[in-house]
Amino acid sequence: MLNHSPIRTEIVTLPNGKSLSTIYYSIDFTIGGDDDKKQSIGDMKKQLQAALEKLTKDMAALPTTPQEPIADASLNTDDLEKVEPPKLDPQPIKVEGPKVEPQPIEPKIEPAKAMEQQKVEPPKVIEKAEPQPLQVGEIFYLQETLNRLEQAQHLWDKNEKEKAIEIYKEKDHHPVAQFHLGKYCKEKENKEQAFAYFLKAAKQRHLDAQYTAALCLLWGIGTLKDETSARNWLQHAALNGHSMAQYCLAHFFCAQKENEKFVYVEWMLKSAQGGHAEAQFDIARIYGNGLRGVEKDLKQAFEWYERASAQNHAEAQYQVGVCYRYGYGVEKNVDVVLVYYEKAAKQGLKKAYCQTGYLYDEDAREGPRDRLDNKKANKWYQKCVEEGDACRSCLCNWSFSFRANNPAKAIELITRAAAKGNVNAQFELAGWYDKGNPAMNIPRKLLLAVEYYKQAAANGHKEAQEILGAPGFISV
Repeated sequence: MLNHSPIRTEIVTLPNGKSLSTIYYSIDFTIGGDDDKKQSIGDMKKQLQAALEKLTKDMAALPTTPQEPIADASLNTDDLEKVEPPKLDPQPIKVEGPKVEPQPIEPKIEPAKAMEQQKVEPPKVIEKAEPQPLQVGEIFYLQETLNRLEQAQHLWDKNEKEKAIEIYKEKDHHPVAQFHLGKYCKEKENKEQAFAYFLKAAKQRHLDAQYTAALCLLWGIGTLKDETSARNWLQHAALNGHSMAQYCLAHFFCAQKENEKFVYVEWMLKSAQGGHAEAQFDIARIYGNGLRGVEKDLKQAFEWYERASAQNHAEAQYQVGVCYRYGYGVEKNVDVVLVYYEKAAKQGLKKAYCQTGYLYDEDAREGPRDRLDNKKANKWYQKCVEEGDACRSCLCNWSFSFRANNPAKAIELITRAAAKGNVNAQFELAGWYDKGNPAMNIPRKLLLAVEYYKQAAANGHKEAQEILGAPGFISV
């Protein structure tokens, strides 16, 4: 629907003495939101062209025969009854004016304090008006505006922002121009002016501007914090399908309130259905664990993890791998597990490093048989140790690659793994120090061996428990 209002009128006097007036209109669309719902400038131009063609066709169908002249309906003064004018009283009339009480002079507000007194009125609900037919002048004006905005967007995308801003300033009555002017001011750290532009565009139903203005109000960027107005603007954008506004509305205003747990799920589900990857991941967690009053459903959880994964959500990719590995909501498939683990690992998800390396490990032999590769396994083990959380499994597993050529490095890694509680590392170190290991230059140290046996036994290692309880074993 087009919303238009007059912005100026031009009057031209013709040679026959008559006047021709042309009214120029400002036409606005509801703009913004998700990419699959956003009305692009190209779409607007197509609508205008269709409207122009329809109007031209309608004008061609009008009759060309001259109309009968309209009878003169001017007033005949002879038919009026004569009325005597009223007699005026020559006495002067006294007029007493209202008493004016002296008003106190308002103190001047310093610029710094002016911001503290600034308040943003919450948006009012705008009733939908019936669409009005466009006239030829309106369509041409719209076409010219959209052509300029399209040109500015092209310059903006090419990072020629200074040239684009000149066009946006020229069309600063349009919400698209106001929104980009706000983004430009924000980049230049002019936060107050940026918020002012976002608010102008928001009042013209620009969805991205409504969402951005809400965040400014929520965090106090360029304006005072105002959670009430922030929530109202988020609701306006959310009700019109803006998935990021729907997610924020659920996350910031409904997440911690017990009485709004179902509202949280409702908004989060709408955001997920609108394609917001983080919302899809959250909905998957809700279904997977039966949270917020929702019945547990592993199949639904897997489907939402898969949707978020398709948008390169690293944690979702890892969880899809977990689902395929253990058969949560989907049939087990070890070949697919490695694919999703490695996708998440390549995006920097640290906990995926270890699992990816483990599935490549030729000794573990849990990954696809045709893809076992110790070099790749060690690459991911090393990444986990040096860049990730240095998990005990990676420390222990990576140590195997150094035992032949660099025993000192192997001992360092396996000792770190034992200190983190890796029961296999604890038991292996106990065995080395119990008997000594000449190949790795490890002397026999019984006290140290007993200590590692105790650690392994306490962590449930059966063989360590048997050794400690064996007859003749000296526990120091």
